[in-house]
Amino acid sequence: MTTQRDFDQIARAWLELSPDEAPDRTIAAVLDAVATTPQVRRWRPVLRRLPLMNRPLLAAVVAAGLIVAVGGGIWISRPGPNAGGPSGQPFGSPQASPSRPQSANSDTSIPVGLRSRWFGGIRPVSGLEPGAGASLVFQSDRFVVSQSNHQDVVLYASTASVAIDGRRPDCNVGDVGTYPWTLSPTGQTLTIGAGADACPARQAAVPGVWWSVDCKVGDTCLGDLDAGTYGSEYIDPLLAANAYGSWAPRFGALSFTVPDGWANSADLPSTFKLTPTPDYALETKDGPPDGVYHEVMVFTQPAAAVQDGTCDSKPEPSVGRSVDGLVAWLEKLPSIATTPAAPITIGGHAGRVLDVSLDPGRKTTCPGESSPMAQYLIPADVRPDGYGIGVFPGERQRLILLDLGKGDVLGILIDDRNDSGASDSSRFDALVAAATPVIQSFTFK
Repeated sequence: MTTQRDFDQIARAWLELSPDEAPDRTIAAVLDAVATTPQVRRWRPVLRRLPLMNRPLLAAVVAAGLIVAVGGGIWISRPGPNAGGPSGQPFGSPQASPSRPQSANSDTSIPVGLRSRWFGGIRPVSGLEPGAGASLVFQSDRFVVSQSNHQDVVLYASTASVAIDGRRPDCNVGDVGTYPWTLSPTGQTLTIGAGADACPARQAAVPGVWWSVDCKVGDTCLGDLDAGTYGSEYIDPLLAANAYGSWAPRFGALSFTVPDGWANSADLPSTFKLTPTPDYALETKDGPPDGVYHEVMVFTQPAAAVQDGTCDSKPEPSVGRSVDGLVAWLEKLPSIATTPAAPITIGGHAGRVLDVSLDPGRKTTCPGESSPMAQYLIPADVRPDGYGIGVFPGERQRLILLDLGKGDVLGILIDDRNDSGASDSSRFDALVAAATPVIQSFTFK
């Protein structure tokens, strides 16, 4: 069982946070909100949707296989029956005035398969914070580049419905660039080639691999994944306890490799989830079906949960936060049953791994729960995306605790519980078998 706080507004405040943009009163307000927010079973991380504005910054054209960018407008050319553009012109040739309004159903609209938000890695873009990933948005007549956690701060944008005058220092009106692009068969991965562009700054921002933001809960994860290697956008395994006020985006703080059949179902500063595709298909905007867990969860800076029957998110002060200290406490905790902890190494970091289940004699319930359960790990500090790690009757879990050095501990949970409130042994074993090579691919920075 994993729980997280309901924090529509709190998550937004967190993800908008920057050291130079969060006065003391803002941090105090966030802390106050977190402290008074009751723990619930479902969470809805929300980032503000980007208002696409008519800004004299950038323009783009999408053709079949070509993006043509012009510093003053946007249009698209599509291939004719002879593999050429309309009227036999080559791809990327201007087919409409930059000031011509575009229709979502016209031949000058951006292909539907590209109309999405895409996350990408670090790019040399003016205004992008060091270490932050980039966000790319195509709509029917718009092209926008922003920072992944500041999606309302436009770095490059334009609209086709307005003729734009004026200049930017890095792009002149009329500068043309062409970029070849390919979309994976699933539509989840967009690759934009280097192309050629009269605007060097734009050429640095656009090319590369972009991943579709197809998250069902909120707007911070990728959703279904193609096979490949990815970097996280938000989780920070090295964000020390009581240092949430200094959080800043670090693209690829967690990198991982997956085969086909996985989805990224959550990515927040303190938590990250990978879910098998069939199980992710059952999720809605409220998360997984109630009481069903079949996922891998990564969580930062865990601490022992106080065992006073309240199930509050309070750490037990007598338990040390080292891997050995937490394992020794878990192995003696009467509310759970564990297997002997074994050594493990992931991403060059040593840790311990053990299986966890609820003790058969456990009768205590947490407030709001109808069946016995035991909460055993929580964050070492109060965080907007706070979590609780616990176990119900019949649920099976594999817990990994890693020592990242300098007092930083990371938790990884392989968790299985079906809608009957139990875990099928073969289902859990299959999840462990599928998840283990993915977890072994984890690297941290």
